[in-house]
Amino acid sequence: MDYLEIIVTAIVSAGIPSAICGLLLKRYVGRLDRRDAARAEEARLAYQADQAALGGVRECAKAIVKLDPERKASNGDLDRAAAYAEGIKHTQADFMARKAAGK
Repeated sequence: MDYLEIIVTAIVSAGIPSAICGLLLKRYVGRLDRRDAARAEEARLAYQADQAALGGVRECAKAIVKLDPERKASNGDLDRAAAYAEGIKHTQADFMARKAAGK
């Protein structure tokens, strides 16, 4: 065996496993990227569902107050529910702003 043949054999022996590992790693990273994208979409949809539910609580409280125009006030439970919904809405908005600023 001459030196050129030994060098070529060493390069081929090192290159084939490296290429296979590279392909497997690329496939794995692609799978992780798709999984992360799905999680981000799920989080976005959950946030939208939360906002819709909080908006519904707020509007229900307003509608119930409007049903009894003579009192001009709701019971404490409705006030607390509306305040809680507003608080959660602001907390989520602050979180989203911090998250957007961090990226």
